[in-house]
Amino acid sequence: MHIHVILLTGDSQAAAEMVASQMGIFRFHSGLLLEQNSVEVAAHAKRGHTVAMVGDGINDAPALSEPRLG
Repeated sequence: MHIHVILLTGDSQAAAEMVASQMGIFRFHSGLLLEQNSVEVAAHAKRGHTVAMVGDGINDAPALSEPRLG
């Protein structure tokens, strides 16, 4: 299906590596600030990728507003 999962997190490198490893995610960015998540999501959408964002808190609201599905 050509789905690429990227973990974006404000957590530490070690925490991101552990979660990514447990979930079978090969690409991740750690230590991101709130606005950096939005920039990363928007960049993928601007490249023409279909993007879906899943967040777990109010601090994810800016990035959640970026994705374009379909």
